[in-house]
Amino acid sequence: MSSIKICHPVHYNPYHMPARTIRSLSVSFVFISTFMLSHCANAAENEAKPLNPDDPRLKSSFRVGGKELLSFRLRLDDDGTIFAISVYHEGKSEPMQQLVSCTAHPDRVTDLWTDFQLAKLVTFQDFNFDGSFDLQLAQRDSIYLNKMSYCIFLWDSQTGQFNYSPELSVIATGTVIGVNPKSKTLHTYKDLPEGRWEDSTYGWNEGKLQLIQQSGLYGDWFGTEAEKGPSCRAVYFSCRRRIRGNLVFTLKKWICSPNNPTFRPPDCPDYREYR
Repeated sequence: MSSIKICHPVHYNPYHMPARTIRSLSVSFVFISTFMLSHCANAAENEAKPLNPDDPRLKSSFRVGGKELLSFRLRLDDDGTIFAISVYHEGKSEPMQQLVSCTAHPDRVTDLWTDFQLAKLVTFQDFNFDGSFDLQLAQRDSIYLNKMSYCIFLWDSQTGQFNYSPELSVIATGTVIGVNPKSKTLHTYKDLPEGRWEDSTYGWNEGKLQLIQQSGLYGDWFGTEAEKGPSCRAVYFSCRRRIRGNLVFTLKKWICSPNNPTFRPPDCPDYREYR
């Protein structure tokens, strides 16, 4: 939330005041008014403005398939919100494709953004392990919470174009997808409210993204599950794993320790390390 700037005149009631008090207040009033006007002027100068859509930092180039060099240009509206990214063949002025943003960008891209923040808006990774790089477009950038959300577009070497992947974009909400080329798996870790979390591993099955295993801390810290045991909270740790095509629970443990609110989860049965 942005701070509210109060930049209106200061008023006081001069009635029923001694002359010396009025003179003293007048001097103070002039000083305070001058200070506030100067402060407001400086605040206006430092206020973030939408980034110039022609800023060269919004352009980049990358060899997606390892051969042809493609150029990319982020498109901003008048408020600095990303609404698309244009893709160009090398040396061409007309875009071969325009990838529309999958969600509204909550934060404007402003002239106060650093080179590091701008560089994180468009990145490349081989998510489906076909040997070509895919594109991920950042939709939320919270450097303080270290949380990102992305629109992900997979490169199709047969058509020579990017295709939007709703499956990958969903799991890339609020986290960065880790890629393991050796096991051909994808990994995410999400911090949930009130100290809860979720750790997930995905794989590909006939071109479809599939959850392989998942563990996490779920439930409500403020609830109770008395039937589970004395002083049990409505919070549990669970493990799930895909076995013979079905995703099943391999462990579910309720937290029942009133003196230790922190919880060290046990090892999941047959859990396979992502790395």
